[in-house]
Amino acid sequence: MPFSERHPGLGAPTPEAENNPEELRARIRQLETENEALRELAMRDSKTGLWNERGLREMASFLIAEHARSGQPLSLLVLDIDNFKNLNTRFGNPAADRLMNELARDLLGLTRHSDVVARHGGDEFVIIFTADADKLMKKFGPPSANPLRFTKLVGEQTATITFSGGLARLRPDLGEAALDTALQDAFEAQLQAKKTKDQIVEFRE
Repeated sequence: MPFSERHPGLGAPTPEAENNPEELRARIRQLETENEALRELAMRDSKTGLWNERGLREMASFLIAEHARSGQPLSLLVLDIDNFKNLNTRFGNPAADRLMNELARDLLGLTRHSDVVARHGGDEFVIIFTADADKLMKKFGPPSANPLRFTKLVGEQTATITFSGGLARLRPDLGEAALDTALQDAFEAQLQAKKTKDQIVEFRE
């Protein structure tokens, strides 16, 4: 069977590689690495480099499978930048894009390597934590000082950036419905948070 049929998507090797097993194996490894890089690129948000919707679902599936082995709790936080449209109008699109990138880095700085940070579109972010929701509320919720407040220098002006968010448990026992259920619960809690702005609310059944 020709190489291209045995390895679809990898392209045809050079004639020299077909006659040289070592070169052929090296070519396969190279192309597999390139394909993996392209696959990850397709799961990244083009503006911030965070996971996009597709990447969020892929990583959620991974964490849910990991939960079956380790039993680690999972929680999901939906965040919305307060008054981002006003910031966009005030500073302009290029500055707002740079601000978005800075905030993406700030959110990464608040998480662990095992957590997943994604841009959910527009001015919304989703974070999956490998931690219990009650413990997270002690970190993000009142009466603690909200770590999701940032003072940014935009041009020659200073802006205080805050988030409203909803926190929910991600339940692996729900199987394929686990992520969408947690998102729905978190969005419901976020609606409550948006009434006063600048706070995190935990979903309660």
